[in-house]
Amino acid sequence: MNKVILSLVTALSAVTLSLQAASLVEPGATVKKLAGGMKFTEGPVWLPEESKVVFSDIPSSKLMQWSKKDGLSVFRKSEQANGNILDLQGRIISCQHAARNIIRIGKDGKAKVLTEKFEGKRFNSPNDVAVWKDGTLWFTDPPWGLRGPHEIPGHWVYKL
Repeated sequence: MNKVILSLVTALSAVTLSLQAASLVEPGATVKKLAGGMKFTEGPVWLPEESKVVFSDIPSSKLMQWSKKDGLSVFRKSEQANGNILDLQGRIISCQHAARNIIRIGKDGKAKVLTEKFEGKRFNSPNDVAVWKDGTLWFTDPPWGLRGPHEIPGHWVYKL
């Protein structure tokens, strides 16, 4: 009986997810290549006010931007930024591997460090970030990408 219920729940979940995904993508939509030539891209985030996407090119230590109007260009230098997201005020929050921190990039383009330590120890390699509806940030901090000793051993998820 439990297996039947589990199977039904799994099937209904798959149908629900398929229906949700179908409503996100228009019928007949196709994948288009916007830009190439980067080394290792991550963390795309759409800036609706500017009609552009910003993303990380980690080894190049650059945040790149692409818009239909201007094409591809450098948005700003980074410290091997990876995951990016917009906060509730539309500012970019970025995880930086090399600097081992989380920054917020203001509308003026200036960066402010939001956090770089937990209990006095530097993060390993902040990787991805999510924002909750109340503005709370959640981010992951795995030990890869870090050159040198780890001050915080292990893989972690933090709330800011």
